[in-house]
Amino acid sequence: MVGPAGPDRGPAGWQRRLRGVDPWLVGTVLLSVVIGSLVLLANIPGAEPGNDAGFYHAEGLFLAGHGPDPVPGYGIGTGLFVRGPVYPALLGLIYAVTGGGHLRAVAAVQTLVLLPGTAIVAYGLGRRLGGRRAARAAALAFVLWLPATFHASFVLTETLAGVLVTGATLAVVVALQDPRPSRLVVAGALVGLASFTHTSYQFFWIPAGGALAIALVSRSWRTRDPGWWRTAAARCGLVAAGVLVVLAPYQGIRAGGGYPAPGTGGYDLGAGAGWTMYAGSRPETSWRVIPDDYVLAELAFTPSGFEELRTRVASGEVSLSPELRDAIRRRAREPRKEDRHLTEADFRSAVMASYVRNLDDTPRMAATKWWRYTDPVPTYALATEVEELDRVSRPVYHLAALALLPMLALAILLARPGQRLPLIVGSAGALFQVAALLLSYPEPRYLFPFLGTLLAGAATGGVLLFDRITGRGDRPGGSRDPASCCRSAG
Repeated sequence: MVGPAGPDRGPAGWQRRLRGVDPWLVGTVLLSVVIGSLVLLANIPGAEPGNDAGFYHAEGLFLAGHGPDPVPGYGIGTGLFVRGPVYPALLGLIYAVTGGGHLRAVAAVQTLVLLPGTAIVAYGLGRRLGGRRAARAAALAFVLWLPATFHASFVLTETLAGVLVTGATLAVVVALQDPRPSRLVVAGALVGLASFTHTSYQFFWIPAGGALAIALVSRSWRTRDPGWWRTAAARCGLVAAGVLVVLAPYQGIRAGGGYPAPGTGGYDLGAGAGWTMYAGSRPETSWRVIPDDYVLAELAFTPSGFEELRTRVASGEVSLSPELRDAIRRRAREPRKEDRHLTEADFRSAVMASYVRNLDDTPRMAATKWWRYTDPVPTYALATEVEELDRVSRPVYHLAALALLPMLALAILLARPGQRLPLIVGSAGALFQVAALLLSYPEPRYLFPFLGTLLAGAATGGVLLFDRITGRGDRPGGSRDPASCCRSAG
């Protein structure tokens, strides 16, 4: 029996762990810091952020005690509920430590801390899914993905979401391969935390946690143990407990305080999921959000703007689908003025009708959206020092991004015994979010949160293809035999 002073405890244990760190990972992290430092020197944002970035900036200032709440009238920190609490909380911490809204500090934290952190987590995920070679390839590919490094200079959620989503995915895979109670709870909690980084990811916990729960039930059932269902129920309960530890207090405070639901529109914050999905369902705009969409969204969801929208639609100035025109006429007959506005349900109905009406155009729509979603065009203007580099490298990254899903599918197809289920479960959350965002509209920056997960899966596919061609082999999880992962989770 090993006591508190055993071989894995104390300074000696830490020294052994440090000696076991892959030098390739150390070099990759240092490379990330060097590249990030060079980009920071050339690409520090100087102007006051606008649009989404402006909201996060204002909410961070408010939380740090340096400005008013950007969504007044509901109580303290309303923006934490409208857009999700994690990123504004990070900004509030940075601004509190630095004594003001220092954009350089935000860029430095995101570029020099969060990006290397994502590379480390992507390495861990690749190690679990495809072995050391896949881990090295995934981490290096992430570090060399310059569009993500350029993007980290801006006050936007994707860089933080990247490390949390990839970390949650790694925790899910670890819990699947070794379902100890602590690992199951941690996996659930990290999945819940990742769901708070942006309103677009607020349901991430459902596919990520659900896929883990289904896999745990399946493995327990396959043991043919008479008490398999108790084991499965206990493990799923621990995952659910981890999710609820994060989600329940937040939702309880939101409901009890009367705060707006995440993603809702009408508070000068845009329209929420309904409008953006509607904007992404219209062939006449080639499924791209046009500038007027943001103006119309605020008109649609507020009683004060509803009459203006109705007038513009009636005059032919604004073209809406037949379903939305019917909804406008129906809402205009509401007896109470405060009820005269469109709802998220109106837009969701219009979305479904639009997709059904244009069903024959689905292949072209899917191809067009995926092409745009993987196009690494920066959302915001870059400094002149990196514009030329971005222009030259863009086709390379575009082709690489287009290959991510095919390589992930190849990994699942070529997976060895014990390897396929972690690949499927680990990619479930990312694939769900990619599909949901493609149903909305293809904003290229929304790929970055899932880049670490997709690169780990794609690298695994590359390793498996190489091994199939050359006859070589590698074992997922480093020294672990794939079959042993199944046995430990059984």
